[in-house]
Amino acid sequence: MCELKIFTPTYNRAKELVKLKDSLEKQTDQRFEWLIIDDGSVDETKAVVEEWIKTSSLNIRYIYQKNGGKHTAFNRALDEVEDYLNVCVDSDDWVTEDMVARVLADDERNWNDETIYAYAYANAYGIPSFSVDKFPQGIKTKELSMGFLLPGVKEIVRVYKPRILKGIRFPVYAEEPFMPESALLLQVTNLGDILFFSKPIVLGEYLPNGLSSKFASLILSSPKAHDYIVSKKMENATYSFRGMFQTYYQGEAYNMKLKRPLFKALRFNGYAVLALPFAVLFYLKKYFGINRSNE
Repeated sequence: MCELKIFTPTYNRAKELVKLKDSLEKQTDQRFEWLIIDDGSVDETKAVVEEWIKTSSLNIRYIYQKNGGKHTAFNRALDEVEDYLNVCVDSDDWVTEDMVARVLADDERNWNDETIYAYAYANAYGIPSFSVDKFPQGIKTKELSMGFLLPGVKEIVRVYKPRILKGIRFPVYAEEPFMPESALLLQVTNLGDILFFSKPIVLGEYLPNGLSSKFASLILSSPKAHDYIVSKKMENATYSFRGMFQTYYQGEAYNMKLKRPLFKALRFNGYAVLALPFAVLFYLKKYFGINRSNE
């Protein structure tokens, strides 16, 4: 019986997928399906996965699509999993042996709490060096408040309840290669609360060729994606002062880099004026000397 859908968007990661596959085979609870969305890989991913389907004990499903970026592969996965409890695990990560068991147990305890739409877990390589025990377990919070309430937690894995993501997708701009994860998060943040657990269920490490390492150059190549994120933040009435201020100085720095009107996609108000000195500093730190990903 499949209780959980685990999906993995991937591109040219045949070797990295092995570690994830091995960790899924070790799960103490096998009530899950692993859906692999291949975003146009040109390495041996297809052959490797097809062999696993024949030989592994795992319930694996493989879908190939034309290369369109991770966000389009994520959208394709949601077409398949949105009616189920679901979680995305990246192709360069692996999971703890009790990952499925813990997620299903947490859901069994909280499935009937309609104020909760997702469960969130710290990713082991995105937590501070001090013990995760310093964070409370099972804390309710809003998506946009999580980063500020949990300082130092940089990577979070979200498990969505069934049908929460029904009809919710990343926007796609054909001429742009990238869409940040926040484009999805900003669409669900007002649906209710997230239940956060600091004990990790996903392990991993940053790869030198991963999206995280290329974020600055990728977002510079995707101005429509950037402006979509900013517009969603402008619309969100629950966004904190700190979050909105950050949006302004980062947005202004972005516009400086692209030589666009300083307040493009922003509103001219007190935030805009106060943020200017910080925008200059952020520009020098984040964008100075960085080119677009296609330059």
